[in-house]
Amino acid sequence: MKTTVRRGVEEMWKIFLKLKEKGKVIILVSHNKEDISILCDKVYEIHDGELRMM
Repeated sequence: MKTTVRRGVEEMWKIFLKLKEKGKVIILVSHNKEDISILCDKVYEIHDGELRMM
């Protein structure tokens, strides 16, 4: 990943984690399951048009 893009991702992570500490709900859409598993307490996926908890 390009350095400037990686820095942007890291900055967004910091923002998300600060909001999470404050108890805020964040809806994050991503194809990167690794990022999602680190940033989120609850993870859902849409599979065949159905929302499923992972």
